[in-house]
Amino acid sequence: MIILGDNITRCWKQIVHFNSESSSENQDETPSQDFPEKLFEPIEHKFELNEGESLVHDERGVRLVVEHDEESD
Repeated sequence: MIILGDNITRCWKQIVHFNSESSSENQDETPSQDFPEKLFEPIEHKFELNEGESLVHDERGVRLVVEHDEESD
């Protein structure tokens, strides 16, 4: 399990006191102001299908289907 947080001390206290009666007392829910708002510039992801490719959505999820020409011997 990986836990990410902006204020290590506050996050650790939330983990240690999870589901205890004292967890609702004196808890600061606002994010820390010393953490930068933006770490990275947003990256635009653009996906394009090539010729002979299609996306299929079913109960298993979404998958890429590539059609190949079958050559017989």
